[in-house]
Amino acid sequence: MKVIKPPLKKLPPLSRYPIVTVIVPAHNESLVIKDTIKAIYCLNYPESKLQLLIY
Repeated sequence: MKVIKPPLKKLPPLSRYPIVTVIVPAHNESLVIKDTIKAIYCLNYPESKLQLLIY
């Protein structure tokens, strides 16, 4: 399993964050989809403003 490292430099907080949708096309991705989802949620962005769509 890959080790996902946090970003080296944190960005300064914004006064307000827009909702961001990340679309992940996934066909026969059973071996890597877990790492992909972990990497997306390790982004320096509030989870409450992050939508994840897997197709």
